[in-house]
Amino acid sequence: MPLRTWTLCCALSAPLMLSAIGCQPTPIAATETWQRTELYFGRSTNTGGHVNDADWDAFVDAEITPRFPAGSTILDAHGQWADPKGKLVHEDSRVLVLLYEPSAEIDQKIEAIRQAYVKNFSQDAVMRVDSPARVRF
Repeated sequence: MPLRTWTLCCALSAPLMLSAIGCQPTPIAATETWQRTELYFGRSTNTGGHVNDADWDAFVDAEITPRFPAGSTILDAHGQWADPKGKLVHEDSRVLVLLYEPSAEIDQKIEAIRQAYVKNFSQDAVMRVDSPARVRF
């Protein structure tokens, strides 16, 4: 039998052989559609200061953990953006990642976190990015 024919026969018969010996594909666990929100917290203040680690940790303890006690993820980041005059600004940041089942109550909690950071650390804004997320445990 030519190699090409033999390869084709093997490729076509493999699924039949696997099912005959009881090999079934592993079922994929059910997924849920949740929301993923990322909040970007700049660590430079409008007054020329910097949000240090102790201040950030206190903010997490006071504002984030009570609103999301089941958990969240915080990433260190370094970003850049153009200020209103077009000057490129480099800034250390923190990114908060939240995964949750959407609700008006959770949306209010997220907005409260954003407002608290702007107020406490002299910020113009905390950027929010929302997207659907397929979650599986």
